[in-house]
Amino acid sequence: MQQALLSGGLVLSSRMERMRGWGMSHGADMYATRPTTVEQAQRILERAHEEGVKITLRGSGQSYGDASIGQDRVLLDLTRMRRVLAWDPINGVIDVEPGVRIVDLWHYTLEDGWWPPVVSGTMRTSLGGGLGVNIHGKNSFKYGTLGDHVLEIDVLTGDGRLLTCSPSQHRDIFYAVIGSGGVLGVITRIRLQMKRVYSGEVLVETFSTRSIQEMIDVMEAHLDQDYLVGWVDALAPGFQLGRGTLHVARNLQEGEDKRPHHTLKLSYQELPEVFLGFVPKSMLWMGLWMFLHRPGMRLVNTAKFHADRREASRPPYRQSHAGFNFLLDYVPGWQKSYQPGGLIQYQTFVPKAAARQVFEQQILLSQKAGIPPFLAVLKKHLPDPFLMSYNVDGYSFALDYPVRERNQRRLHRLAHEMTEIVIQHGGRFYFAKDGILTENEFKRSFPADRLRQLRSLKSQLDPSGILTSDMADRIGLLKE
Repeated sequence: MQQALLSGGLVLSSRMERMRGWGMSHGADMYATRPTTVEQAQRILERAHEEGVKITLRGSGQSYGDASIGQDRVLLDLTRMRRVLAWDPINGVIDVEPGVRIVDLWHYTLEDGWWPPVVSGTMRTSLGGGLGVNIHGKNSFKYGTLGDHVLEIDVLTGDGRLLTCSPSQHRDIFYAVIGSGGVLGVITRIRLQMKRVYSGEVLVETFSTRSIQEMIDVMEAHLDQDYLVGWVDALAPGFQLGRGTLHVARNLQEGEDKRPHHTLKLSYQELPEVFLGFVPKSMLWMGLWMFLHRPGMRLVNTAKFHADRREASRPPYRQSHAGFNFLLDYVPGWQKSYQPGGLIQYQTFVPKAAARQVFEQQILLSQKAGIPPFLAVLKKHLPDPFLMSYNVDGYSFALDYPVRERNQRRLHRLAHEMTEIVIQHGGRFYFAKDGILTENEFKRSFPADRLRQLRSLKSQLDPSGILTSDMADRIGLLKE
């Protein structure tokens, strides 16, 4: 089928390229095409529709698992479509192409006093890819998902039509395409409402907590703030189980920052390029490799916990927006330290009443299996109106596990055991992070009526079924 597509005059790679998920534990050989205009993307989809060729969409490749890869398929890489189409600095409304990344967005708007309403833990996420999985951030409990702030999108359907969609126009398509994992259409334009900020800083307060329940209690007491994010020491045993650190932050009010002309400058936001004044951060991942084992991570986590306790005894401090939000970018390429097997992030979303019980069980099961997660992050969330929403009125717990040849079977058994507990308590899973969920697990965790709606729209927007991915196939997203 690739030969038919190639002979049709489309500009595709003449050879396969190896594409990976960000966690490097999933990969696929694909034929890549990289359009620079909507018209080029439209021709590719129209021809693929005629030939019945399967296509997988990809933004900047920040999804951990297999959401943006498809073995032996054509890859529609949108990273070259990255123009800012319009900017209204008075009202904070911006129109962009899907390849524009979060870093490009705030670089364009911050000095006018506007920040992205929702950002992921890395600024390298593209807006198109971010809407494909409907990313959330540390402010999810208050501001929802990125999709909640979108005013309008243009969607290129699987059979080549271009539709403008919004909460009032093609409403069903708007709320289905955002968060659908790229199986309904290609987002080619995004109109986004930015968030007004009066300073380039946020005010941060640190809390040291002795358990997951205590961390949840402190979060619930600070819902008037703008950001909440907790780190949990998942290697701590016994009475120390669930100890961790919570960071609470808020945006500064107008007039509170006495030098906004300085803090809103891009130069003030840039993360440092070196560590300890001389070590290039691009090399730090090599040093992390030495600690990526249980004794090493137990030492790191213990040191972090006690350092955070000292920080918690100090007054609140100010930090730049970039410094607070983009922790994953402090060490560029840090996931490389997990080579050769990579990592998976197992993230679950659980209703508030069950959060403590489920998350503590996840830690205990991981420790019992001898595969404790090296990183554990707790966040609070709200439901959202999108068809394929992963959100619940509760909490999420994200756990990073190294993938090794010797632990793969145990890791999969552990994940499926934890998944059963999540399903029993009404929990859900997130396309941007998942790489392990089975078809049976997904269908038991997600409302059947919503899946029927997705498949109905699929037949309307992509009648040949050309848009898919390894993830969509693995979980049976489009399968009756």
